[in-house]
Amino acid sequence: MYFKVAKNTWRLFLLISVLSVILAIPKFTWAQQTSNSLICSGDLSTSLLSIIKGSQLTRARLGISLQTLKDGHSLLDLDSSSYFIPASNAKLLTTAAALQSLDSDFTFSTSFLSNGSNLIVLGTGDPSLISDQLNDIAQELKEKGLQKEVEHLQVLTDHDNSLNSFWEWGDLVLDYGAFPASVNLNQNSFSLTLTPTQIGKVVKLDVSDLTAAKLWQINNLIQTGNQDSAINVVPRLGNNNLDLIGSIGINSQPVSLNLSIPDPEQYFLDSFSKALEKIGIKVKNKEKTTSLDGDYSKLVEIKSKPLSELIKIVNQDSNNLYAESLLKVINAYFKESNNTEVIKKALTKIGVDPGSFKLVDGSGISRQNLVSPEALVQTLRAMNKSEYAKIYRDSLAVAGESGTLINRFKNTPVQGNLQAKTGTMTGVSSLSGYLYPTHYQPLVLSIIINNSLLPSAYLRQVIDEIVLLFNQLKPC
Repeated sequence: MYFKVAKNTWRLFLLISVLSVILAIPKFTWAQQTSNSLICSGDLSTSLLSIIKGSQLTRARLGISLQTLKDGHSLLDLDSSSYFIPASNAKLLTTAAALQSLDSDFTFSTSFLSNGSNLIVLGTGDPSLISDQLNDIAQELKEKGLQKEVEHLQVLTDHDNSLNSFWEWGDLVLDYGAFPASVNLNQNSFSLTLTPTQIGKVVKLDVSDLTAAKLWQINNLIQTGNQDSAINVVPRLGNNNLDLIGSIGINSQPVSLNLSIPDPEQYFLDSFSKALEKIGIKVKNKEKTTSLDGDYSKLVEIKSKPLSELIKIVNQDSNNLYAESLLKVINAYFKESNNTEVIKKALTKIGVDPGSFKLVDGSGISRQNLVSPEALVQTLRAMNKSEYAKIYRDSLAVAGESGTLINRFKNTPVQGNLQAKTGTMTGVSSLSGYLYPTHYQPLVLSIIINNSLLPSAYLRQVIDEIVLLFNQLKPC
């Protein structure tokens, strides 16, 4: 039997589905916490159980560790020693290890060396370089006497620029999966703008950076239709071909896609040669090299902001490239292979149990990362006792005020009183940090939800209600 679906009926179905999820979300009373609503620590477990029963987390995994910041007294422990996928909460471990290993004054450097007709770029993986800086560097090199023709423009590449084998294939083509190289530019990403044209015709494709886009072979298969459908970016294994699939409704607004750059060092070479040619310096050859031959003199050196500022971008904005660049440079400094053993060594020295976590990247993109809430709480407490305590705390987002927490806990008693790192991926939500309740001593907490089919927004709501519960503590 065939039923014809009336026009726009699918929109009604979608609205009903969304409303059903919203109506299922527990109704939180965030506006006030009076003296009558305060609770003793002995009542936390019962109150938490009420939240869990009122949620839809039956099939999900939930891990919690809540301790006093000063002495580490455990107030609540729910499966805290078990492993969970942490998502971006892994960045708390990476940035703590970076501070302990490199010091807060550490800066990335990028040097431009010359031996006459050749110009070589020696980078340490600065993730913050942008195109405008290349134009300034080109002008400075000209003023330093760089000749009107460069025989070889080279980038000194390190021995291991391979993709992280622990990341999912689909993550590698999107901007959040951009991987670090010896030189990075514009966070190794660019954007596409897709605009509907005529029904049945492919959409118009505009790129923010032609130099970057040329490193992909983009096959635009997205149609202009009567309505939107899911847009997928499908990479082809073994080459740089990307198929763009889906449809955009004829009356829809343009859609943006943010993609990674498959060869960051080649992108840097192509971009920098254009900057040189703009000011009259011709580049004959562009190439990557693994060694320096002959004697070179340093013409220009630029430095990044100090680590104390860079980790704010990692933790407040949850920037993956910055996190992976930090891991890469720690490995380079300690002559380790490109793995996470340096994080474990650095955190073990400050008292974090090395068996309480296992990382395979520095950002938390991989689903093979395994971290316990206990490990995160141990790290937060250890860093609070270290010489980098304020720098580390200040790198975190503040509830209702900054970073990835700017839109959470608004107009609640927690606003301004929680410094924390968020984490989100499909089926995973996490929050770890420092809580300063109005009526209780400072706390350190870690909450991780795994194995859920519920929307990320719902999982965040449940976590937020748990944090608000913790904020109700009073001395008893």
